[in-house]
Amino acid sequence: MKKILGWVFLGLLTVIFVGYFFTFPWKDRVEYFQKTGGGIAGLADTALDTLRASVDITNDHILGHDLFVQLYGGVQRVVGVDAVADTWSVNSIFRLKNGSVTFLLLAPKPFNDEELSAIRQLGDAADETGAQKLYVVIPQKACRREEPFAARGVYDGSEDIDAYRKDVFSALGYPVLDLHEAMHDERLDHMQLYYRTDHHWTFRAGLWAAGEIAKTLSLDNADLYTEDQYDIESHPRYFLGSEGKRVGTLYSGVDDLDIPIPRFDTAYDLEIAERDIRKTGSFADTMLFREEMKLDYFHAAPYRVLLKGDHALVTIRNRNLPDGKRVVMIKDSFADCMAPYLAASCRELVLLDMRYFKQSVADYLRDEPADVLLIAQSARTANSDFRYLRTENAAADDEPLLDD
Repeated sequence: MKKILGWVFLGLLTVIFVGYFFTFPWKDRVEYFQKTGGGIAGLADTALDTLRASVDITNDHILGHDLFVQLYGGVQRVVGVDAVADTWSVNSIFRLKNGSVTFLLLAPKPFNDEELSAIRQLGDAADETGAQKLYVVIPQKACRREEPFAARGVYDGSEDIDAYRKDVFSALGYPVLDLHEAMHDERLDHMQLYYRTDHHWTFRAGLWAAGEIAKTLSLDNADLYTEDQYDIESHPRYFLGSEGKRVGTLYSGVDDLDIPIPRFDTAYDLEIAERDIRKTGSFADTMLFREEMKLDYFHAAPYRVLLKGDHALVTIRNRNLPDGKRVVMIKDSFADCMAPYLAASCRELVLLDMRYFKQSVADYLRDEPADVLLIAQSARTANSDFRYLRTENAAADDEPLLDD
């Protein structure tokens, strides 16, 4: 009998495995492998990401997953727990004093010589082509000046990472715009610029950040970034962010989603080549992907409504500004809600995400010269991604990369 049950159990596992194999989004895995640049390194990166994706998909489809997260988070909130272990992993969610939640970052890890050399080589390429450079500090949600954490003794390393990278880029010849300092100089409410249930800043904060960048670079149309020039499309209680999905709405609450839509005339061409997406029209016609707007807290990601999330390379052409500047921006997900608005000040805005664009940015800049090189990556960008800024097959630096 035990032998029969054993074979039955093995058969069930086989059926489950075969069904999972044929229903898993392998096309997405092939696209990810291509984004990484292929080769052995790309295969290893894809394998690790596939493991993560497998865990996420499995977790999302466990019977009663959403209900369990809700109950778990609700109990933690009732008993007053300020640091909650993610229900499905070793990550923890920390509550801030305003009731919002966030992930933490560890202390800064210094760049190695390869990464420092890549940053220098990109700066050299910009100088050779006459491009104006700017490194932008994108602040994280936990701001020490506001003593944000409800739990005592909590350390978030994001400001230390920002300070370290700011010093590195400045020492290597990049002018710096510190948006964290700008927030406080303008007496903005730091905590209100971020979603309660997510570590990203809001679309309205993205509009503000685009205006700060446009002013700093003296771009055209730098006066187009006040909210009175936009209609605010509001979606109350519509969004549950990455952290909220892990602890449930009873613990974190939910967010409104406000999307600024320009009142002024806009005309863009948007191209996302890797997805074969090409759109022409107004801001609403090109930048917004309405299919991402789903009221499904645990399984939808409305933050992707602008630009449909992250991609290796995105090109936005502003047909209303044919004599404007061509801007190449190295970005991460924090720029998704800022770049669509900055496009109003550019003839062409090219977005490169180093998590997927595994080519030499320095060589790209020489082949496709820009008027402005803009580096707008948050403290969450891995140090290792910076190595793709380098010139391909460049010789090692003989001189010290930074002064001691």
